[in-house]
Amino acid sequence: MKPHHIFFILAGAVSAVVLVQNAGPIPASAPAVTQLPPPPYSIDQLTPAVIAAAAAAITALIFRYVPGAAAWFDTLQPVHKQWFMFGVTAFYGAVIGIWNMAIDGFTQESIMQLLIAIFAALTSNQVTYQFIKRQP
Repeated sequence: MKPHHIFFILAGAVSAVVLVQNAGPIPASAPAVTQLPPPPYSIDQLTPAVIAAAAAAITALIFRYVPGAAAWFDTLQPVHKQWFMFGVTAFYGAVIGIWNMAIDGFTQESIMQLLIAIFAALTSNQVTYQFIKRQP
């Protein structure tokens, strides 16, 4: 089994655990999803993980479609491409997670938010890259 297969398996397992922990019980009298009014979204609902995932996905798009960046990135060997993207996306996740720690304080929850932001950035970048990579 290749290392990136193990990474995606772990990503799925961690995502399932996070979803199960954050999901509350569904009441029996809950209306169907189509019957619910649209929720009022605000800037406060942007978690560090969402911001890091969006930044990492945009990075994958930049190094695929922006002419100067794409030309430079295509000259790299595959292993250097992987390490470059790993470093950039881990950096995004870490910076956004540390920024969250600066706002909320150094708590166990903020450390978990930091790790989730790094994981979300790495996962989002890889998923985006898999959808947009060139086919031979």
